[in-house]
Amino acid sequence: MWERPPILSLRTVEPGIKLLQEAGIEAVREKSLRLSGLLLGFHEAVLAPMGYHLGDFYTTGEGIDPREAWPAGIRDRLESGGYPVARSCVLACTGWTVADLAEASGKAGYASEWDWITLCIGVNDQYNGGNPVTFAAQLDPLRSQVETFRAKSGSRVLVLSIPDWSVSPFALDRDRVSIARQIDAFSAAAHALSRNRGLGFLDWTFLSRRFPGDQEAFARDGLHPSAIQHAAWARFLEESLLRD
Repeated sequence: MWERPPILSLRTVEPGIKLLQEAGIEAVREKSLRLSGLLLGFHEAVLAPMGYHLGDFYTTGEGIDPREAWPAGIRDRLESGGYPVARSCVLACTGWTVADLAEASGKAGYASEWDWITLCIGVNDQYNGGNPVTFAAQLDPLRSQVETFRAKSGSRVLVLSIPDWSVSPFALDRDRVSIARQIDAFSAAAHALSRNRGLGFLDWTFLSRRFPGDQEAFARDGLHPSAIQHAAWARFLEESLLRD
């Protein structure tokens, strides 16, 4: 059985059709694109997460193209998986100890805007003959400082364990067992502090230990990790962030 068309309700469409005819479809399309651009800009500026990475040469990607280092890699992986990142920033330098990073962080002057912050520091404290107790004592004020960079209560600070350079070709003529033990002790100190302060901690030291003596897994100097290791770190961190 045929029903009568809704003539009366169609009258409400007529003004819109007239406006479309007057403005022209191209003008309407242009306005739509502008509005879409505003929404995308709003998303990137306000809604999309931002990452802040603090550390030493493990974070800078010493010896490789910075675009191959894990901070760039994690952003690329998140975005290719449909999780856009508005902005990411690296505050790190080869040779920095925890004290050096704390000084640089205090001078950086960043606002409280970061949705997730990673902190990977301590290898130079170990290399220079420091001890885990002193390291933890210096890490705590840095931790307090870093927490002020958080955007909101839902944002995260993730402390990362120290990769193990004892497996590198550079350490061939050194006491690799002793170095590995020291790395574990420093990482354990960072883990204990993180747990006591309610921060996240990610143990990824085992990833570096998958490449003992592998020349291709290290830069030309035989010490700093190559893009191969950084890619593995980025993949592992991505999985950890999405899982949690």
